[in-house]
Amino acid sequence: MSGALDLGGERRAIGAGSPEARSESGSRGVTQRRLAHVARFLLTWLAAFLMIIALFSALGRQLKAMSTPVRALLVSGVFVVVMNILVMPGLTRLLARFEDPATRSGSRCPQ
Repeated sequence: MSGALDLGGERRAIGAGSPEARSESGSRGVTQRRLAHVARFLLTWLAAFLMIIALFSALGRQLKAMSTPVRALLVSGVFVVVMNILVMPGLTRLLARFEDPATRSGSRCPQ
């Protein structure tokens, strides 16, 4: 589909790279992106669950001896560090081939 789009007095051509043209290109890309988002959600949840189980298994006795605020601070601190440094970069690389080419480079904005 080629034409012009009026955006409040500004006219812009609808080309092959526009969102309007991409929406017509088929549902295969949309399905892959949705699958990648669901896979990222499930794998992130699984990693978080396994990490908390491992932390409680390794430090269970020591955690019981701590007060609730200190325990929460320790668990959340370990959780955030491990998820941000180890888990999420690995998942991002793993699922990058299913996502939009614009998100592969880390940029969400089309250029």
